[in-house]
Amino acid sequence: MRLAPREALALPLSLAVAVVLLLVYAASLVFSLHTHKDLLGTHGGHETPNWSTRKAVLLLLVSGAFTGLVAEVLVGSVEEVRRRLGLSPVFMGVVVVAVLGNAAEHAAAVVLAWRNRMDAALSICFASSLQVALFVTPVLVLISFPLGHPMSLVFSAVEVVAVAASVGLSGLVTLNGESNWLEGVQLLALYLILALCLALLPAQEALLPL
Repeated sequence: MRLAPREALALPLSLAVAVVLLLVYAASLVFSLHTHKDLLGTHGGHETPNWSTRKAVLLLLVSGAFTGLVAEVLVGSVEEVRRRLGLSPVFMGVVVVAVLGNAAEHAAAVVLAWRNRMDAALSICFASSLQVALFVTPVLVLISFPLGHPMSLVFSAVEVVAVAASVGLSGLVTLNGESNWLEGVQLLALYLILALCLALLPAQEALLPL
């Protein structure tokens, strides 16, 4: 099966971009954990347990294994729910699975924001987005090639608009270093509008490349 010229170009380009994104992610880890770790701040540092590196890494591995198991069960259940409710697979993947998969991070951000620790709450939100953009997505692209199901980084028009609007509004909200409840309402409204678009648009149109 021969690929169209555009698709044939998209696959190697996606592979190269994925490698670049992983390098940027590695650089960000060095920046935040080694060369500029003082920029992380010390607010609430006394509340964290004094664990050794070995214990922390072991707990992280165990937690990651259980998270992967729960995620597998979740994805299987979501497919059945989607079929019964007649919802778009794009909506289920982008909205439902994304919200449930990051429920712990969302809950932590809400609790910190409720305690008026907005710097920590925003850090959790932005760190999660950066991890998906610079680590999870490139890794999936690289793994997809040896598995025989190449995945490209070609996004649909809806996805591009969603990302651009989210980044733009988030930047405007955080640019002045202050926050209020109206800005929170605006962010929630944007998310609700995007969710409605993905829920009502047919899957073919929602996935139409830009």
